[in-house]
Amino acid sequence: PGLGKHSRHHLQSFYHRAILSARKHLDKDKPLVIFEWAPRMWYWRHQRNWFTQEIYGRVMFSAHLFHYPHPPATTQKAARGSFHKSIRAVSDFAFHTGYDVLITEYALNSHGDGSISDHFDYNGFTDWFIHQIDQFAIGSMVWN
Repeated sequence: PGLGKHSRHHLQSFYHRAILSARKHLDKDKPLVIFEWAPRMWYWRHQRNWFTQEIYGRVMFSAHLFHYPHPPATTQKAARGSFHKSIRAVSDFAFHTGYDVLITEYALNSHGDGSISDHFDYNGFTDWFIHQIDQFAIGSMVWN
């Protein structure tokens, strides 16, 4: 996906300055985290080694994975499929850049109403999701 008028070039410059300023107060082993939406991780993937350990210290990336399928994804196959592109985008980034990645938010929305009559297997979906994320990220947190 393109960035349109939302280029990341201004963020690159900002992050360079901000990280160097933060390093005046934080040791290089303390991680600094850059957030990006999963569909836009490709931009940073192609900027490999912009934040070298020697100059910037430990830099990590985070992403949020949210989807609002319409109609709601009420089967495991549909729910898992709705996350395929985002998971792939973030895992490709992690594998090709070597940066540590956190999934700092994901949600269990748009699968059912959460009532007693909701038969979506949220535990099964969460188990699958966490195992997918654990293949490339150092952790994840649910946001519901």
